Amino acid sequence: MKCACPTTAGKRYRWTMTVQSPSGTADEFGHTDLTDDANWTTAGNIKANFITKGTKEGRVFDQVQAEVTHIIETRSTSLSRSIHPEDRIVFDGRKFNVTGSYDLNEERQVVQVLLTEVV
Repeated sequence: MKCACPTTAGKRYRWTMTVQSPSGTADEFGHTDLTDDANWTTAGNIKANFITKGTKEGRVFDQVQAEVTHIIETRSTSLSRSIHPEDRIVFDGRKFNVTGSYDLNEERQVVQVLLTEVV
């Protein structure tokens, strides 16, 4: 009988992505400017598959703001299991905010990371 559970055996992860964590020093008000690339440090690279899930538009202070949501799926490693919402993923020159990360089915085989890209 064949198991229907996800496994990494035979699965090809196509894209290389960089995991970054905030590392800048806070100003006198306790804020770190995360729009500056110098305030991020690279935690490592992962191979993953990239899935676009949808978009959402809204108005913020009389400007239309669009948000695109994505999921990346990668092997379960110590790096992929340590991705948190304060981190970001850099892929093909684009930067994605991490909104969540979880070990699929708690089997330590596949990790899915939820991302948003503000357009």
